[in-house]
Amino acid sequence: MTMTKTIAAVLLGAALCSAASLVSPLAPFPGGRVAMGIGYHLEGMTITGDKLPAIMNRFAGRLSFSPIQSLNIGVEAGVAGLDVAALKDSLGNDSIPVFKGKYKFTYGATLHLTTPLIHDVMGFTAIGKGEYFSSDNK
Repeated sequence: MTMTKTIAAVLLGAALCSAASLVSPLAPFPGGRVAMGIGYHLEGMTITGDKLPAIMNRFAGRLSFSPIQSLNIGVEAGVAGLDVAALKDSLGNDSIPVFKGKYKFTYGATLHLTTPLIHDVMGFTAIGKGEYFSSDNK
């Protein structure tokens, strides 16, 4: 029940900010608008030539500003951790963790550019994001 209330509060806060997001990249955002939010990012990937499975968890807060209607600039800060599993053994048993990453400080920035909608049907958007994170083995 507490998780449901937390999710509802975050969604309500995001709706009140009226800021454009990656979910709806062509949503207009008014100039002079400041928005803030929090987020969780879970990403699975394979790394190295051996295709080692890895997973990254990231918790971050974001502050963004739209000086004009077609431009949104944001900064983010939080914590991220990376876990990497071992190769499966010769019997095909599940892999065991070989790198259990500590959560460490992460930061980044975003840039979001949009064009006005053409005939209220089509528009173009460009989204750029840079991020730094580091994770040490526990």
